[in-house]
Amino acid sequence: MSYYFSTTIQGDFADAVQRTREALRNEGFGVISEIDIQKALRDKIGVEFRPYLILGACNPALAHEALLLEDKVGTMLPCNVVVQKIDSGIEVAAIDPVSSMQAIQNERLSDTAAGVAENLKRAIASLGGGDAALKQAAKDERQAEIERRAGESRHELDAIPPLGTDPLHEGP
Repeated sequence: MSYYFSTTIQGDFADAVQRTREALRNEGFGVISEIDIQKALRDKIGVEFRPYLILGACNPALAHEALLLEDKVGTMLPCNVVVQKIDSGIEVAAIDPVSSMQAIQNERLSDTAAGVAENLKRAIASLGGGDAALKQAAKDERQAEIERRAGESRHELDAIPPLGTDPLHEGP
């Protein structure tokens, strides 16, 4: 299992960053931190490096849910998204939260991480770049989520007693 998913797009670096921010926003993420690695390396140790930006993406509702399930999960937040110039264009890569959360033994947290991963995959896929595998993975994730929710609904419906069999709700 890879620890990230990515796509490569063409165009201007600043435009790619803006498109990435919009894609994240469309999936419910805000960018709460930004680290310009190129600038930091130039300023701190005097080396030149390619354009490389780390965006700290956070979906507040899902972060809150995760923190309620595991109070130390904050050590793994926010979800980092890298935008970097590479030879073939601009690569946008996001951490796979399912992979990173495997270190924590909490099934409910794994479910939350799967939801975050689905949103991040959709954001990355929406940028284009012709990465058919990423788009298919996002589609598969959506289908799996639909099936999971349908199973939960069936379970809830199965728990409802048939009409006339519940002694607390008999008759008029």
